[in-house]
Amino acid sequence: MRGACAFSIEQLDSQGRLKKIRRGDDWRRSAHNLATRVQDRPDLDANEDLITCCRLLRQVGHHELRIWGQDRADAYRQLPAKDPNQTVCMIPEEGGISCWRHHVLPFGSTASVWAYSRVADFLTYLCRILLRSTANHYLDDHHGVE
Repeated sequence: MRGACAFSIEQLDSQGRLKKIRRGDDWRRSAHNLATRVQDRPDLDANEDLITCCRLLRQVGHHELRIWGQDRADAYRQLPAKDPNQTVCMIPEEGGISCWRHHVLPFGSTASVWAYSRVADFLTYLCRILLRSTANHYLDDHHGVE
């Protein structure tokens, strides 16, 4: 069982103010990415896909378009880890090192991105088939045009 060192990642808004602090892990020394096998990269929808949807809907006569979006809060934290021994993390503290085992996939690892992308693909598929919506997603950010 190997462990990783954790560190903080500060995300700033467009004005340079602190927006949120996320936890980062040293993926090179951890076993976290052993939770998946990756042979390619996820197919991600981009802004151009949303613009294409708008153009196509306007061409067929829809002129009052509404764009919707949803950022899935703590998306990766909602997926359980199959083997918690692959999510061990060691955090240096003043009195020594503490060892933590996650029961969900850690944010930022390849395994968590791929696992959530599969869930997001399924949710997008359901929106398209059941609701006939132009749903798309970019990782945990879902969007569409109606």
